[in-house]
Amino acid sequence: MPDIILDDRDSSINYVGQWAQGGLQGSEYQATTMHCTAPASGTSATLSFVGTGVAVYGTVVDNDVQASSYKVDDSNPVSFESSNSSATRFSQQFFSIPGGSLPNASHTLVITPVQGTLSLDFMTVHILSLSSNAPSQPPPHNNNTGLIVGVAVGVLGLMPVSGGGTYTYGIVDSTVATSIQGGYPSERVAMGKAREAVLLAPPEYTSGVATS
Repeated sequence: MPDIILDDRDSSINYVGQWAQGGLQGSEYQATTMHCTAPASGTSATLSFVGTGVAVYGTVVDNDVQASSYKVDDSNPVSFESSNSSATRFSQQFFSIPGGSLPNASHTLVITPVQGTLSLDFMTVHILSLSSNAPSQPPPHNNNTGLIVGVAVGVLGLMPVSGGGTYTYGIVDSTVATSIQGGYPSERVAMGKAREAVLLAPPEYTSGVATS
């Protein structure tokens, strides 16, 4: 069951309030971050996603205690507080719900800074595997949509990514499925092509798909 990686600049994340752009080449994913310093009234980041799990990663700057709050849907908020250190720590996990813990549906994660500097780097979303959700046959369609459906289904395949390994991608049960094998996926080329196909597919292929 694969995870997809969302950079902090992904359009599925909505930032409200006092956020600033940053990033360090070679240390932070895509060399980008979004950060703010608490207290910052009315400041939050909201991720809308479809999946069964989610995690948030970021940078804890040196000599700073960072505290933040994470709330999924109507659940109670979960707090994170870092320890103080003289060294900057990259790719620190601030929050996680393991894959399979949430229903496979649309969810909302709200992130709120509480103390110190909150620096968001990337998030991961756990989605259902390709093999467990592939339909045996496409739904019936008329001649006018036959070509479009063929394009959407034909997107399924493999694409090499930088750092080694491959993406498996396609349109599966109203969800874009991506499998990452080996290497650190610094590019989401395959994901982009799958999403392009989603835009071409008829409604039965596109309902509930999270786009970026």
